Amino acid sequence: MSQNCPTYKQNLENWRSSLQKIQALQKQFLATGDLKLKEQFYELKKELEANKKQFLDFAYEEIEMVGFDETKPRIQLDLENITENLDENTPWETIERLSKIPGITSNLTKIKQEYKDRITHWAGDIIDYSQDVSYEKLETVGGVLYAPEATTFSANALETVGWSLYANSAQTFSANALETVGGSLDAQNAQTFSAIQLANVNEIYLTKEKFQEFWDENGNFDWQAAFNAGRLVIDVSMRDKVEWR
Repeated sequence: MSQNCPTYKQNLENWRSSLQKIQALQKQFLATGDLKLKEQFYELKKELEANKKQFLDFAYEEIEMVGFDETKPRIQLDLENITENLDENTPWETIERLSKIPGITSNLTKIKQEYKDRITHWAGDIIDYSQDVSYEKLETVGGVLYAPEATTFSANALETVGWSLYANSAQTFSANALETVGGSLDAQNAQTFSAIQLANVNEIYLTKEKFQEFWDENGNFDWQAAFNAGRLVIDVSMRDKVEWR
């Protein structure tokens, strides 16, 4: 099996075609603000995921059959993506429109902080590479909230994240209205973690050494002491969701 076979090319083209359709619809929405286009986004998102899975399944099968040779250069597929990179010059009207579009990823790192603090709902995925990540009024994120370089993470109005929340470098994590995370919550570098309302999540990733003073010599963790110290503020029902690393 080789990368020149028709099946490989066709799967790749199907994936690219889905991406291009979503990009075209996105531009149409930004130009018109027509919310009737929203359902088309959902349908195209399903098509995109199906074509992406078909391509990757085929690619993984090929990798398993051929193997990986460290002496040969790695092959990278530079596919078009649907990440919208915003900056300090992006007007609020554009940000507001993007916030309503499901199925795309928006990089909000460089937008004005005053705009971050105005956002209340975001239908797609958010990327933010800031060291100090703060969203004052953000209540819902439809997809993933990805803040991998934050040393502090603060979103105390945030209630729901549809998929996963990554703030794995944050030393301080504060989301005291957060109730639901559809996937996992990665805050493995946190020394202070506060999410008292959290009731639904697959896993919460934390690191033992960051809370070492609350572990005894028998490997037992003093949950109450950590709570009283304001270091690990979660509901009792969430204790079994913590995955210690």
